[in-house]
Amino acid sequence: MLDHNVEDFIIQKAYRNKPLTEEEQRFNKTVSRMRVRVEHVFGRMKYMGADLFRKIGIQRARQHNPLCNLTYNMDRYALLQG
Repeated sequence: MLDHNVEDFIIQKAYRNKPLTEEEQRFNKTVSRMRVRVEHVFGRMKYMGADLFRKIGIQRARQHNPLCNLTYNMDRYALLQG
């Protein structure tokens, strides 16, 4: 099997009568900090209509995706500027 030098970033889950260890809790906190930065972006883009590319075909999706990215970046810039 090939080694692709990747790490596992799956959140650990506690089960009944088997709570998470301190190390697992620290790992979950670290992973959550990374994931929240990315998931909020995709959540906002989906809210703005970026998930339509599944329905519009490859040619229009190639135009739609960059426009959605641009719109998100402009929206984010306006938010950060106040």
